[in-house]
Amino acid sequence: TLLIPRSICFWFITGQRYQKSTIEPNDYLKKLLQIPHNFVSLQSKRFKTKDMMHKTVCAISFFFCLAASACQAQGFKLKKEHDSLYWLNDWRITYPVYQFQTGDVDGDGSEDAMVGVIKSTRFYPEKARRLFIFKQVNGKARPMWLGSKLGGILEDFRFIDGKIRALESTTDSLYAVSDYQWSGFGMKFDHFIIKGVDKQTALKTFSQ
Repeated sequence: TLLIPRSICFWFITGQRYQKSTIEPNDYLKKLLQIPHNFVSLQSKRFKTKDMMHKTVCAISFFFCLAASACQAQGFKLKKEHDSLYWLNDWRITYPVYQFQTGDVDGDGSEDAMVGVIKSTRFYPEKARRLFIFKQVNGKARPMWLGSKLGGILEDFRFIDGKIRALESTTDSLYAVSDYQWSGFGMKFDHFIIKGVDKQTALKTFSQ
C-alpha cells in the first residue's frame, strides 16, 4: 500500500502548508471531510471558466464569419440618377440601361453583373443595344467584358443555366433566340434555341 504523508495530502487538498504545531487533529479531520466539496467546487469553477472562454471564442468567430458573409453577399446594386447616368456599385455608367441581370458568367463561383446599355461603338457607330459584363473586386464593380456585338441585332437578354440567352433580330425582320457562354475572354455562340421566326414566337420562347 502506498502511504502519502499527511502534509502532502493537506497541501494538495487545501492549497495550504500543513503545520503540525498549529492545527489540531479534529481540525485536520474537518479539512479532510471537506475534500469532496472543495475539490469538486474548484474543478467546477475551472470548467465554467474554460467553457465561458470557449463560448466567447466561438461567438467572436461566428461574428467575423457573419461579417465576411455579409460583405460577400452585398453583390451588385444598380442605382439610377437619370436616364443616361447609372451607378453599378462604384462604377459610373453614362448610357441608358435597358436590362440588368446577375449570375456566375465565367463559372468561378462568384456573382457577375450583366448590364444592357444603349450606345454606339468604334466599329458600330449607330446606337444600339450592347452587353457589358462586370466582376466584383473587393465590393467594387470592374469591367470583365464590354461587348460591341453578340451575333444578331441584340434586342434583350437574360441569364439562365449558366449562359446568356439573347433575343436577337435579323436584317430580314425575323427573330432568333440564342445561347452564349463565356469563352475565356468574351462571349461565344453556343446554339440556337429557335431561329427564323416572328417576334411573338421568339418572345414566347425567350421568356420560357
